[in-house]
Amino acid sequence: MIKAEDRTYIKDIPYKSADDFLHAISYGGDLYSLFNERFIFRGHSSDSYELQPSVLRENLFYDKFGTKKEYTEKEILFANTEFSQVFIEYQLLEEFFNKCDETQLFIPEVRRMRESIVFNFKGLSLLYSEGKWLPEELYELTALAQHHGVRTRLLDWTRDINVALYFAVSGALHRRFSPKLMTRSQWAEKCKKDLESIRNRTQSESDDDKPNIEIWALDNRLEIDYLKDIPLRIIHPRYYDNENLGAQKGILTCWEIKKPKCFDKVGGLQPELHPKDSRTLDELIVEFLNMNKKEDTPSKPYLYHITIPESEILPLYAYLKRNRCDAVHLFPGYDGVVKCMKEERLYYNNK
Repeated sequence: MIKAEDRTYIKDIPYKSADDFLHAISYGGDLYSLFNERFIFRGHSSDSYELQPSVLRENLFYDKFGTKKEYTEKEILFANTEFSQVFIEYQLLEEFFNKCDETQLFIPEVRRMRESIVFNFKGLSLLYSEGKWLPEELYELTALAQHHGVRTRLLDWTRDINVALYFAVSGALHRRFSPKLMTRSQWAEKCKKDLESIRNRTQSESDDDKPNIEIWALDNRLEIDYLKDIPLRIIHPRYYDNENLGAQKGILTCWEIKKPKCFDKVGGLQPELHPKDSRTLDELIVEFLNMNKKEDTPSKPYLYHITIPESEILPLYAYLKRNRCDAVHLFPGYDGVVKCMKEERLYYNNK
């Protein structure tokens, strides 16, 4: 979903069929010519999803401390501040670091975080010192944590448009066709409703009403053109010891923020409290570009938003499988094999 109201720097490209899209990304097609090595891609199984990191989609404060407690007005205000957000993000990373270390799992070395096991203030200096969030020394740790399910402010991308397409198609495939356990009466009721839906279906249904999958493409010249000013960081984590990330040609982005300042007060440090910024990446990019327009330089899109009807996921999945871009190849190992078996069953049972 495009959240930015100004579309000057975003190009929306809708396709009505899988054939049209696959022709466009094939040799000689419009997208094949456009999307060179500068671009990175991200796929969503629904165009209702936003271009937003998982850590900003929900309030971490309530997730960490629970919602059963009666919070005071002061605590509620604190929960929705930038400092609270950054503080809990740091705690999640520190917890991941410590538990991996305790169980002798590999983790990227973060010296200040390791020293905080004994001298807590050294780890907290990552949080309280002036600078950007995320700091560069946490990139590798955050990438590893994100890959294993910890919510962070990184966004997953890939250098291969087929991989982005796979994640969009796979999610839609499971949502649309995965069987749900039902009693006999529930199954009969579902069949009845499905039959009524088929009978009442009209040919006049507009394309706007149909669900779509979407692919985002980001031109990484954006980071180069505005290198000194833009907070966007495109992170290429190491693939060693992370087979999935390597197989998926994974890339990560981070929109850096200034860490809230902390002032010396009686009784300790007092953080600067201002509201959390939860805007999506497309909104942030458009606002930045509007505020940093270059004179005599024509506006050009840096973000491309592609939509394809969800009804086209079966031919798209067939294309991906034929091009060895399925779960077996993107998730090397036993889990990828089982995931592929499930997705193939959904495909063959519904094609």
